[in-house]
Amino acid sequence: MNLSNLYGELARYLLLALTAPLWVPFAKAVWEELNRALRDDGGVFGPLPGPIASEQIEAEERLKESSLVAEGLTRPGEPQAPSGPAPAPGTIPVEAVRRHGFR
Repeated sequence: MNLSNLYGELARYLLLALTAPLWVPFAKAVWEELNRALRDDGGVFGPLPGPIASEQIEAEERLKESSLVAEGLTRPGEPQAPSGPAPAPGTIPVEAVRRHGFR
């Protein structure tokens, strides 16, 4: 093994470590979303849930609000319909602050 190969490998690992604050949160969010999606089957590496745990998972899913939003299409020049009640002046709408999973 010559010295230039060692420096090349060191540079790769250093680049990977220095860019970790950029890609680790993304990888963590993808992992959590995948586990959440496969929760009915026990997650990625987990065992199959029993009947009681399956009932709890189904109950949680029924209570969860839908992440799908339907918005009417408008043509250019048409006025837009209000999507809901206007927030009070100086406040931030809850929808702007609330986050549901990975986006």
